[in-house]
Amino acid sequence: MEDLEKFTQDFFGYGNIKSDIWFIGHEEGSKQNSIKELKQRVQVWKKLGKKTLCDCRDFHIELKMGNEEPFTKGKIQATWGKYIDILIQIKNLNINDLASKKIYLQHKFAKHNSDHALIELFPIPCSNLPSWNYSELSNQLHYFETKEKYRNYVVDLRIKKIINLINEYKPKIIIFNGIGNGKYKTFDFWEKIIDDKFEEVTFGRNRYFLRKKQTNFFIIPKLIYAANEVIFNVGKEANKILNN
Repeated sequence: MEDLEKFTQDFFGYGNIKSDIWFIGHEEGSKQNSIKELKQRVQVWKKLGKKTLCDCRDFHIELKMGNEEPFTKGKIQATWGKYIDILIQIKNLNINDLASKKIYLQHKFAKHNSDHALIELFPIPCSNLPSWNYSELSNQLHYFETKEKYRNYVVDLRIKKIINLINEYKPKIIIFNGIGNGKYKTFDFWEKIIDDKFEEVTFGRNRYFLRKKQTNFFIIPKLIYAANEVIFNVGKEANKILNN
């Protein structure tokens, strides 16, 4: 129980916490979406040193259960693929085809020494926003009874810790993934983190949100469905900020 609770409080994702570019999402997806996989994640996190951020490749290869396939077989997970597309624009990466994108994923994506970090607001992986297959664990942690109880219990603590991480490491660019809807709306959480309001940037039928501060914050609605024009514009705007 103690290890699961520590994981819930202290594990935030993958990559380099000292990097200039952070992606922050709602929650990680799950291959198995099972208690067995969650317990294995906690054990892998312990084995890798209970770090705030782990090396993405090391974590998923150790985790197995199909989660290693992006790194062993070059299967590009949808959200990670979009993050790489943004990094191509921000960093002017020489990635021109699927083969070079797979190589980048396998060897440079969200590594402990990479130039970016992947952070999740909520720590428990789910196959989709409404799913919750962990109610049996409520005999260990009472707030695991339902997803709503779990979210309500951990969200303020997680937001506070993300704010503290931003203040400590001062990344130049943070890109939030998605705005959500209904009870899974994340837009309000992002504004709590930045303690400010976002401005909407529109072009044609597309849009993103921006707030320039010491750290520059972007929101891309529905990232995995985002038009190439959105990816390009956010990436190039972030590139200008980094190079000023």
